[in-house]
Amino acid sequence: MARIENTVFISYSHKDEEWKDRLVTHLGVLERQGILDLWNDRRIALGDDWRPEIENAISRASIAILMVSANFLTSKFIVDEELPKFLERRANDGLRVIPLIVRPCAWKRVDWLAKLQGGTKDNKPLSSGSEYEIDSVLAALTDKVAEIIQNAEFHEIPETSRAASRAASPAYAFEPQMVNIPAGTFTMGSNDNHDEKPPHKVNLSEYFIGKYPVTNREYQAFVKDAKYKAPKGWNGDQFPQNKAEHPVVNVSWHDAVAYCAWLSKKTGKTYRLPTEAEWEKAARGTDGRKYPWGNKPEPNRDLLNYNDNVEDTTEVGSYEDGHSPYGVYDMAGNVWEWVHDWYSTTYYQKSPPKNPLGPNSGKYRVLRGGSWNNVNNYARSANRVNDTPDYVGDLIGFRCARSLP
Repeated sequence: MARIENTVFISYSHKDEEWKDRLVTHLGVLERQGILDLWNDRRIALGDDWRPEIENAISRASIAILMVSANFLTSKFIVDEELPKFLERRANDGLRVIPLIVRPCAWKRVDWLAKLQGGTKDNKPLSSGSEYEIDSVLAALTDKVAEIIQNAEFHEIPETSRAASRAASPAYAFEPQMVNIPAGTFTMGSNDNHDEKPPHKVNLSEYFIGKYPVTNREYQAFVKDAKYKAPKGWNGDQFPQNKAEHPVVNVSWHDAVAYCAWLSKKTGKTYRLPTEAEWEKAARGTDGRKYPWGNKPEPNRDLLNYNDNVEDTTEVGSYEDGHSPYGVYDMAGNVWEWVHDWYSTTYYQKSPPKNPLGPNSGKYRVLRGGSWNNVNNYARSANRVNDTPDYVGDLIGFRCARSLP
């Protein structure tokens, strides 16, 4: 196994050194307690080769804090060297990337940056606050970093999982990003609703699941290539304006299956809808947590798109702190997701303990995850609803799964 340490990497422009020093002062409380190893380039000894030192620190970091300013966004080394490595590690290993806006700048113009949950409320620049407000923000960020580290499941990453994660990288622009879910047992169900009872152990083989729900951009490739009927709300084969990275909606279970079949043919890989058990394990992991992010806090607007807070879908991956233990996003809120299984209120009472596929027949298919207009209870990872497989609505989308060859 490769060791991923509790290293917090601070990426900053030297022109913003004063802000880095203030952050270091706050995070230093955790370092003195042995909770983390704080790293920035001022730790490089005189005469050492600085480039491999930085690359090594990035490779072992569990959290990267980006101190964003115009200086940061125009630094050639940061943009060309550091940021690509951060984003690659974020995609493959679950590196937590936290932007901290220190001065007003055009950060919203950077697509990937605009999607990340920042270290300040509404990504308000630190420099716009009073001394008290600045210290309050940095203290809160320090608490958040401590919480992330204490709850982390990324200290040991098996080499096989790293290889599988790399193998899941899409080969085509229209192919969804996939996340590897290792084989093993988890607890499925709960005692909250009658159709979730009883909680029971399920053993699943290794598989891949979509990192995000299928987006309009990804679904558009299918519509155009297969000459498939476009969802309601599209203009011919054109999805609604400015919604390329929103989850596709107004798709039936049959549409989702047809997309998976087309994607399989185009890529030579076997894509399908996840089973209900696969979806739930990817959402809650193996510790029986209530929500993808844990048992607490309760759902709020910083963790998911729900309860009509936005009154529409949002770009996939918008809620950094709401992802599952495996780094799967939007498993709570945004859109309901079709899964493979037929629905039965009593299936859990007799389901097989290994790789359950659901009932052999039925009238309704299962939907999971809640949507942008549903309240707290529907965000629970064990929650189940159902509808007829030909139903379409602006709350419903899907994500793909794939078994190992």
